[in-house]
Amino acid sequence: MRALHKKKSVKAIVISGVSLLLAAAIVVGVLWYLGHRSDPVKVAPVSMLMGWLSNESTQSGNVTADNLQKIYASDTQTVTALLVQEGQTVKKGDPLFRYDTTLSDIQVERQEIAVKQDDLNLNKAKKDLANINRLRPYVPTQPTDPPTEPTEPEPTDEPTQPPEPTEPTVPIAPEELPYLMGGEGTQASPLFYLCAADMQYDQSYFEELLGEKTELWVVFQVREGNALHAELLSELPLKLTRDEETQSIRFTVFIPEQDDVKEENKTLRAAAADVSASPDVTVVSELDRFTIISTISETMYKGLDLILKTSALLKENTSINFVWKIVGIRSNTDFVKRLERILSIRSNDVNIEYLGVMTAEQIVELQLQSNVYVHPSYIDNSPNSLCEAQLIGMPVIACNVGGVSTLLKNDSGILVPANAPYELAYHLRNLAENVSLQKDISEKCKKEAAFRHDRESIKIDLLNTYRNILTHV
Repeated sequence: MRALHKKKSVKAIVISGVSLLLAAAIVVGVLWYLGHRSDPVKVAPVSMLMGWLSNESTQSGNVTADNLQKIYASDTQTVTALLVQEGQTVKKGDPLFRYDTTLSDIQVERQEIAVKQDDLNLNKAKKDLANINRLRPYVPTQPTDPPTEPTEPEPTDEPTQPPEPTEPTVPIAPEELPYLMGGEGTQASPLFYLCAADMQYDQSYFEELLGEKTELWVVFQVREGNALHAELLSELPLKLTRDEETQSIRFTVFIPEQDDVKEENKTLRAAAADVSASPDVTVVSELDRFTIISTISETMYKGLDLILKTSALLKENTSINFVWKIVGIRSNTDFVKRLERILSIRSNDVNIEYLGVMTAEQIVELQLQSNVYVHPSYIDNSPNSLCEAQLIGMPVIACNVGGVSTLLKNDSGILVPANAPYELAYHLRNLAENVSLQKDISEKCKKEAAFRHDRESIKIDLLNTYRNILTHV
């Protein structure tokens, strides 16, 4: 048994050794074969394999939560403070940032001012109505001589004075003014009213006087101490006429031209200016000619050439009886003559009048006697002459340059392109032929200018501006 077991062990060792030798020979043979091959091995660069061997796909985007809410600040308001930080958790109702409410507060204050102004106008209207209700007729003293057959007075263009009283002066209480002293309201016998020196004439008062009539002659007198039969200080004779088409009130101021009353004419003209400039009265002057007015200086960009060209167009292409009055320039200057030569237009041939430099009072009187104000300047910012014309209530036309358009908001005037004579001539002809359009623009001019130049509003805006500056320093 021991010999048989020994033979099996020797046999296993021999088989294992032969197997190892055979495996080694195979490995050596493969290596030898690979090392002695003559054919080259084909290879490809990695850059060629990246494009067609890859089957990967990619996507991109932002990962957001389902309940994400975006909040954007207003473009018209300024953010003054951020009340949260990035990543902070907030709940409904938590303030995130704070706006600067200065501009909104200013708008609210402006509306409050407008409401107060309306209240003042309403109170004034109530006072005017109360004054009208307090009017008492004047009963003249019966004559002592035997009555004679009255003769019909011949109508004249001038109001007749009431007969000189013989009784002593009788003071009238201020609350009873204006006081009717007599008259029939005709041209031969106008109504005579005793008025306070500071009386304000408005639309409602004129309408009350006219009543159902279409025309009325009336004389407003101011006397010493507001007393009947006292010394006459000033008077304002007016002919009131209602335009049936536009329902506007026209008026004519009667101014005597005799030598002995020339000094009194100054008072009459001043009183007429007070009537026309009243912000509550809309009137259209009865003028023989359509009167245009401009205030400029001897500078090329002020637009005298535009006036010459536009006047020539109106003269040649329309039948309007017009005159264009220019304040600030004289007719005999080299500046005017040079422009006339360049344009081949003579001022006298196209109804242009040069008035030279005038006082403020003279300009106001001229504007009250004119139909439209034209501002022809090619370069300007905020012309005072245009603002003054709007305050009086003149329809205005201006070139759309600089800051002029900001003065003519809400249709309170007409804008034309710079150096556009055809457009300017068109609008002037349209105004000359349309009285209701003159009235409409006049009312809008007064309203816009009164709001823009309101002292209280300007003060509030200025104070708010300073507060805003100080808050951001």
